[in-house]
Amino acid sequence: MRSPQAAVLASFAAFGVFVGSHGGALAVLLERTSVSPEWFGLYQMFNAIAAMISVALAGAMSKLMSHRSFMLVSLPLVAFVACLSLFVRTGFEFGLSLVVIGFVYSFLDLYMNAEAGVVEADAAKPLFGKFHGVASLAMAGAGLISGMVSVWLAPGWMAFLIIISTCL
Repeated sequence: MRSPQAAVLASFAAFGVFVGSHGGALAVLLERTSVSPEWFGLYQMFNAIAAMISVALAGAMSKLMSHRSFMLVSLPLVAFVACLSLFVRTGFEFGLSLVVIGFVYSFLDLYMNAEAGVVEADAAKPLFGKFHGVASLAMAGAGLISGMVSVWLAPGWMAFLIIISTCL
């Protein structure tokens, strides 16, 4: 990337693709794994707990590396987890994937926002709206595409979009 703004913008777009790809495939994944609404709610609770633990740990880990370094390490890891979550076959795998997603997505989200704050301060102009707007557009677009692809083909096909967005 030529500038820190472009790098952060690409990270936010990739994050939107990760979240949208999984969100669009949820209905098919729930049906495939036969997860009941009760279990889905329980898994979502564990997802939220994992997210809170992740954010707490991320704050402590910020002493080890810079925001940018954590983003560079986290993006491929989150992409890998996002891809794996599209191939679950059992209710246990689905629940485990939601917990892991809660942890790694929140970790990356915290560092993306921290780095976005640094980039915004360096630029001396408001950029958070642009960053989050791109993430929202990517999330919506990936969600729509994932919903269609998951029904017509299989959720796993969205892994290609995740990999492409990570490589950008």
